[in-house]
Amino acid sequence: MDVYKKMMNPMEHDMLLAYVYLMYPNMSYRLDDYGRIVKNRKELVMSLIKDRKISSQRGSELWGVSHSVVIAEMNKRRMQVLR
Repeated sequence: MDVYKKMMNPMEHDMLLAYVYLMYPNMSYRLDDYGRIVKNRKELVMSLIKDRKISSQRGSELWGVSHSVVIAEMNKRRMQVLR
């Protein structure tokens, strides 16, 4: 529990919502912010990856694209890709 608290406390509001809503979509479809989060999914996921809150693999799952698409986007943004 402390690991999650440590990870989530410094997150911006939308980044935290994105993490929760995209991880558990069945629980969040009625929430008002869900549509906005899904619309901005790519940017929010890339921010989470950049801030090292999630891995690129987890990012591909949350974004709903292949891992290679996430890696290509990271390269485009000149983000460090860890192997």
